[in-house]
Amino acid sequence: MSALNMLARIKIDGRMVLAVSLLAFLFTAAVSCLKEAYFWNSAYDFGIHVQAIWKMSALRGLFNTVRGLPIWGDHVWFIMPIFAVPYALFSSPYTLLVLQAALIVSGFPAVYFLARSRGLGEQAAFGISLIYLLYPSTFNMILDNFHPEIAATTFLLWAFVALDRERHGIFAACIALALLCKEDVALPISVYGVILFLQGKRKTGAIVFFASIVYFAVAMKVVLPAMNGNGFFRFSGGYWFSDFANNWNKPNFYIRVFLDPKSIEYVVKLFVPLAFLPLIDFPALFPAFVPMAINILSRTGYLISGRYHYEFTIIPFFFLAFIGALVKLDTPLRRKLFLPLTMAALLGFFWNTTFGLDVVGKAPQLLTSQSRQQKLEAISLIPKDPKVTVSASHWMVTKLANRDSIYMFPNPWKAQYWGIDGEQYPSGVKPSWVIVDISTIGDENAALFKRIAASGEYEAIYSSGTLHVIKRVSE
Repeated sequence: MSALNMLARIKIDGRMVLAVSLLAFLFTAAVSCLKEAYFWNSAYDFGIHVQAIWKMSALRGLFNTVRGLPIWGDHVWFIMPIFAVPYALFSSPYTLLVLQAALIVSGFPAVYFLARSRGLGEQAAFGISLIYLLYPSTFNMILDNFHPEIAATTFLLWAFVALDRERHGIFAACIALALLCKEDVALPISVYGVILFLQGKRKTGAIVFFASIVYFAVAMKVVLPAMNGNGFFRFSGGYWFSDFANNWNKPNFYIRVFLDPKSIEYVVKLFVPLAFLPLIDFPALFPAFVPMAINILSRTGYLISGRYHYEFTIIPFFFLAFIGALVKLDTPLRRKLFLPLTMAALLGFFWNTTFGLDVVGKAPQLLTSQSRQQKLEAISLIPKDPKVTVSASHWMVTKLANRDSIYMFPNPWKAQYWGIDGEQYPSGVKPSWVIVDISTIGDENAALFKRIAASGEYEAIYSSGTLHVIKRVSE
């Protein structure tokens, strides 16, 4: 009996979809929490978001002392207050990781119902949903610290389902929530609005387009300047789009960037797990080209590595087009594609999930780690009082971020990854506690810590190998 015939004999219903969703959630949440438990998450970006959401949950302001900016002066994450509600009840970084896993995995039933609403059978819809979970960018997105913008993936998928079922209120709510996730989400959504308009949904398409453009303009020209005094600062100062800003009017720049082998590899990695089928439904795929182009034009390696969360607005449109492509194929051909699609999904998974698999593969090593106990012991010495100021190594920040002022060492003694260009630096501030692992902060910063520890202003509280805790004498 062929694999396809065996699959066809399996009864697929709501209970099966719910069961797989639950299993996927438990696995991804467990792996995400394992990373946090063993200090695999960093101040950038998880520590930034933990402090920001904690401050919102406790009504303690918007200035982020990890980033050195008001949180909405970095990006317009207006979705954050929604995360702050459960965080107020369970004030732990693990809360955010569990919520993130739940959000991304809830895309599984969304893909299933989207495929069903487009006319695919239960087995085909279920198989596509499994491919969504196996899709490398989905899997890696779950494990890349925590980022509030990833919620846009799920909101967009459910928006597609709602529109197919003519639930316009739910559709509007999902689009609005997706826009709140981050300012640049508006760009692919605006293109999606144009596609809807051209496909005959003129009123819906026009509303989506204009709402997205207006929201993007307000975020870029009002919110960001009001919050950081500058606006969108990533076009200069060596940030992501500095090269683009200096060469946007030169055709050779685009030829060089888009034909770069790394750019081509990035595009291939996105399409291989879906056997390039989304290209068949090109109109549905078109909005995804906007974030793809943004990532490529950034000239930033990790944005086009496929190992992080930067495909969060690419995934929904890829699967919308993937489903559309399968609908266009006749049933016998879809059956013949079952094995190649499965192989393509597995190939893409193992090719492009080295980061995620590394986490899972090292689980036994992590569980027997002695350094974790030392770090937890050292952190336990620091008061949990949110008014107590702390400077910590980047791997420690997430555990200490529920406070008014948590700095990533060497801040606040030396500006590093602070603000846009080191402005509003807290010169003269001397944290009550400092916890560092000098093996992870570089020779220059390690020397700075030793000078601080020997200054007479601090006393040694804990020392084990390269891990040190010092406390201000006057405290």
